[in-house]
Parts: sequence; C-alpha cells; structure tokens
Amino acid sequence: FPLDINGNFHGNGDGLIDQTVRAGTGATIGYPITSNPPANGMIVNGNVGIGTDNPGTKLEIVDFGPVSGQNKMLKLTNGHSGNGQNEPTLSFNNGNGEAQSNHYSWNIGAQVAGSGYFRINRKYGPNDFDYFKILDDGKVIIGQTSPTSGNPFQNWKLSVDGLINSKEIVVTPTSTWGDYVFEEGYKLPDLLELEQILKRDKHLPDMPTAQEVKENGIQLGELQVVLVKKIEELTLLLIEQKKEIEALKIKVIQTTK
Repeated sequence: FPLDINGNFHGNGDGLIDQTVRAGTGATIGYPITSNPPANGMIVNGNVGIGTDNPGTKLEIVDFGPVSGQNKMLKLTNGHSGNGQNEPTLSFNNGNGEAQSNHYSWNIGAQVAGSGYFRINRKYGPNDFDYFKILDDGKVIIGQTSPTSGNPFQNWKLSVDGLINSKEIVVTPTSTWGDYVFEEGYKLPDLLELEQILKRDKHLPDMPTAQEVKENGIQLGELQVVLVKKIEELTLLLIEQKKEIEALKIKVIQTTK
C-alpha cells in the first residue's frame, strides 16, 4: 500500500492520494473496519470533514474564505473531451445500481465544452427527463429538452413547457402606449368602414389572427398596447354617440312642440 496507517493521521498541507488508503487492518477509515477492502478508492465509515474537525454530516466542507466574490467549495472534473460530450454530474439516488428497472435518480450536471449547458434531470430506469436547463447562450428551458428548430420560442431567454403560476408579472412593452388616441387631430375609425374590414378580415385591425396566435403565441406586452388602444378608441366613440343621441333627443323635443 502507498499509505498504511495503524494510528492517527494528520495532514497539514497539500496532498495527493491516487491509490487505496489502508487504515488499521483494512481499507477503511472509521469503524467497523471492513474485511473486504476495495480494489481502488477508500471507504469511510463515519463523517468526513474538510476544513472542519467536527463534521455533522457524511461530508461537510468548511472554508472561511473571502467574504466577497467567488469562493469555490467543490470542483467536479472529468477527462477532457474534444467534442464536449462528457458531463460532470452530481447524482442523488434511491438504489445502488442504475441497471435496476425501478431505479430513480435526480442529477445535477454540466456539459462544460462544445454546446455547453447546465441541467437538472430525473432518471427512472432507462428514461431520462430534463426538467431545468441553462444553455451556453444564457437561455433557460423548463419542462422540455431543448427549444426545437423551427419553434418560435427557441429565441426566447426563458422557455417554459407548461403552466406558470405567479402573483404578478411585469411586462415592458416595446411599442408606444395607446394614450395618443386622446391627442388633438387623432382620427377615430369609422364604424361603417370598420364593419367592412371585420367582414373581410374576420379580426380587428392591429390584432393578430387566430392562425398567427396558434403559430407564434401571444406577446403579452404588445397585445396589451393594442387592447388599451382599442378600449380608448371605443370609449371615445361611445362619447361621440352619446352626444349625438342627446342632440337627437333635443331635436325631437323641439319638433314635437
């Protein structure tokens, strides 16, 4: 054995152990000592502390490093792959072997080269599902493997395949808000002309068609701008009609005297 310990071991500095460590009469640190030491690696029956001599869990890492900036606590590295297809992964399992048909695991991994990504996925037997993914260009995908080619959502910073529940959503429109309809000189739509447009196009001017909504979805910010404009135009048209009705009432009263 490169390192054979029959007592206490204390290291104060950097060290590299790349073969089996033997403590006592077996390849085990802690108690009970196993009678079947592993061919490679190390078995620890107890808690392991890095940076602490009183670990409260199976592995506890403590580093009182800088109080600001990045402080790396754990680094996962595997062999270099030119095409970047390897993926250092942290896995949470409920069984000892992935070959089991009912094996469950949650995995956190990152492909750090090529078309890199960070993902959280769940495996059940041979099935593998990505639930959360950050692509190398900063896009975030929830509930689907990737934004498919030809999908209009592939250019979005956040793509969610499913429902979203939120107390509040703030959207910043890119178009001018519809209050300009109240400016002097703004021409309101003629209702008879609008009727002809509706018969021809089957939708209000500036509003997306049913086919466009089906293919591209709804842009909430832009749609709100159009809706407010339509509501404000409708309000002004109703005010005009109210004035016309009141004028007709006066005219009827005068002609009946």
